[in-house]
Amino acid sequence: MAGNVTPSSPATPGAPPGTRPRWDSKPLRFAGAESAVRAGAFSRCGRFLLAGCRDGTIRVWAVGPPRRPRLLAGHTAAVEALATSRQGDRIASGSRDGTVRIWQPRTGRCHAALQGHPFAVRAVALSADGRLLASGDEEGTIKLWDLSPP
Repeated sequence: MAGNVTPSSPATPGAPPGTRPRWDSKPLRFAGAESAVRAGAFSRCGRFLLAGCRDGTIRVWAVGPPRRPRLLAGHTAAVEALATSRQGDRIASGSRDGTVRIWQPRTGRCHAALQGHPFAVRAVALSADGRLLASGDEEGTIKLWDLSPP
């Protein structure tokens, strides 16, 4: 993987005094997202890059040397929202199919398919301890899901 993100010099020529440095970066290309990307996220632990795609799949790349992504398949419509647990052991995805899915990023296994939204799920968020999940749909409904073991 080539490229760095580094702050430019605070004394950028022509910049007004007291301005913050701008960030220069070279974009990195991760191959393997053959469908349009609708959502993106980094895992909170920083080890994974996620892409939710129009074809209903999620691509998971390990951050490091370039390689093919792990493919998570299960949604029947575009993935519109992604979130990860703080520990990096769960991915939550929301889709236009009205479902929320919980995935294990290392194995690619879907642990749960949560149904209950009649409209596209546009937002997902996991609580800090990973036990609660909030999901929101395009008609303004927010659902709170308890992911604690029974």
